[in-house]
Amino acid sequence: MAGLFASFEKFFLDQEWPVKVLAEQNLIVMGVQTETGSVEAVVQVYETSGQAVFHTLLPIKASEARRPAVMEFITRANFGMLLGNFELDLRDGEVRYRTTLLSPDAAPSMAQIGVVVFTNLSMMDRYRPGLESVIYSGTDPHEAVLTCEGRPVA
Repeated sequence: MAGLFASFEKFFLDQEWPVKVLAEQNLIVMGVQTETGSVEAVVQVYETSGQAVFHTLLPIKASEARRPAVMEFITRANFGMLLGNFELDLRDGEVRYRTTLLSPDAAPSMAQIGVVVFTNLSMMDRYRPGLESVIYSGTDPHEAVLTCEGRPVA
């Protein structure tokens, strides 16, 4: 399906976000300032299947010693999520959030792209403080998730 890459590029230009377009790799890369700090965002487009994956990357990596706790945090946070999920690269400790758009038959609307992008950024903002507290301060992952979700810590 032609046009998925162009649709994402137009969306970001309409938002007036400075982007780096790597058309030959079907990538759009940008820095985004959110309420909790800056993140790197990457869109990978698969035109032939009508799929686009939007990732935001936490700008810090989990040390090897903290990765089991980060895995627990991510598993607890991901449970019940409807659109997207956190991922942890066990090789280097990279943490990212992923949302996906499937649009195999027609170019997506700007509203559809907005749901994918803004849901992603919102979830990174919501859970970032908890992730950072688990990585830096050794906070209990279960308690950190409860705090991020505004639920009482037992």
